[in-house]
Amino acid sequence: MFFYNNLIDKLRSFTRKSDKTSSYKPYVLYQEITIEQIDKFLAVHGNKGIKVLSLVGQLRTFKEAINSGIGRELLNDLMVKMELLLPKIIELSASKNELAEYRVMKSLMDKWSKKIILFEKVKKTIKEG
Repeated sequence: MFFYNNLIDKLRSFTRKSDKTSSYKPYVLYQEITIEQIDKFLAVHGNKGIKVLSLVGQLRTFKEAINSGIGRELLNDLMVKMELLLPKIIELSASKNELAEYRVMKSLMDKWSKKIILFEKVKKTIKEG
């Protein structure tokens, strides 16, 4: 979650003029980003910027799931634990068990996100029909 919001902040920072305050808002996952902001971001960051945008695209399923009420409840525990392990993994100080635990949680997050989106679609269909 924190990672996703930081990516969004980085993209949004390319249109801020004199406002240097952080726009980080926990659990706010959808913010409008213009094509011009993306162009500026890619011009500054090049290939690394392309990788960042690819990561954001991969997080789309998660974003849709976490924005639902049931998704927020079900995925919260995984998110918190993953955020605690992420600094260790980035610093390469995580033990083999912590690394394995992170991988399992990541896999569960992906699977649960897909199932939550399917559940929300079925729920919407039932309400409409």
